[in-house]
Amino acid sequence: MSNSSLKITKWGNSQGIRLPMAVMELLSLKTGDELQMTVENNSITLTPNKKRRMSIAERFANYEGPTQQEEIWSDEVVGKEVF
Repeated sequence: MSNSSLKITKWGNSQGIRLPMAVMELLSLKTGDELQMTVENNSITLTPNKKRRMSIAERFANYEGPTQQEEIWSDEVVGKEVF
């Protein structure tokens, strides 16, 4: 995406900038999402503060517990089931 100019505007007692919809869509941002701001060498960098959703494989990649599976099935009534 090319560079674009943003204008600082007054918002109540604060100031703010508006992000173009193209940027919001490109970064999959929505209203209410948080951004991390870094100021360095006279530059401002905004980074989405989103935690990426991990896949099942990633979640269990370092799991070292038991892996034995067994199917548990019972036709016994345990509540107020109606058949």
